[in-house]
Amino acid sequence: MASTGMSILKAVGVFWDIENCCVPKGKSALKIIERIRERYFTDCREAEFICVCDINKEADTTIKDLNDGQINVVHINATAKNAADDKIRQSMRRFADSHPPGTKVILISSDVNFASDLSDLRHRKKFEVVLIHKTQVSEALLSCSTEHFLWEDLIKDLPLSAGQKENADTVCIVYGYDSNAVTERVSAILKMLSSNCGGKVISIGHLYAVLKFSTSELMESIFNPTPAPSHYIGFDLRSLPVRQATYLALNIPPASRAEPIYWLQSSPYF
Repeated sequence: MASTGMSILKAVGVFWDIENCCVPKGKSALKIIERIRERYFTDCREAEFICVCDINKEADTTIKDLNDGQINVVHINATAKNAADDKIRQSMRRFADSHPPGTKVILISSDVNFASDLSDLRHRKKFEVVLIHKTQVSEALLSCSTEHFLWEDLIKDLPLSAGQKENADTVCIVYGYDSNAVTERVSAILKMLSSNCGGKVISIGHLYAVLKFSTSELMESIFNPTPAPSHYIGFDLRSLPVRQATYLALNIPPASRAEPIYWLQSSPYF
């Protein structure tokens, strides 16, 4: 009876263009495979799960995760033009030839070159076509699918791979300076304040500037310089967790003032 029940379940085949929809750095490909099975295999039986890639260009941990996930890893030579697309296209056609109408096909890619293949599967073979794609995708490709889902939603909140540590930068938003201030002057001041603390000026606009530090401790050291330069008059910095933006008011006095005075003060809002 169990085998009869399995035989009436809809077959599903997954074809993953990992070069197009890649595994985020430090994340686990095995967890992605588990999510795909949990979300898209309801009332289906897994008939095929293929990932096409150049194994020499993927991280060793990713290849191990793919193998641990018990899927077929198909190696191609990345130097050959469209090698991955051609192999995925060939695999989908062979899969379609051996399965009846109503079969489910999941393509993980945003490559518009697959549009004609998906159209044939949906309209000629009468397959259920599911597309998992990145945010930037052609409408022509979307129109060939029965359903489509964002790759970014699938990989959201993925846990780190074993042995990996969270590497999040601390962002510091600086605002409050005169919008008419000369950008070069603002830049020079911010670089002076941050460079000795391991910080980097990311961008400067009329309303605010963005600084980045590798840790919150380095960012906080901007308020505790040793020795303290004369332009530090006062500060009020609260302890903020890593990855939370810190907003700082920067008061740049008129250029005519002999002694530069810069006020830095944290604020809970922009």
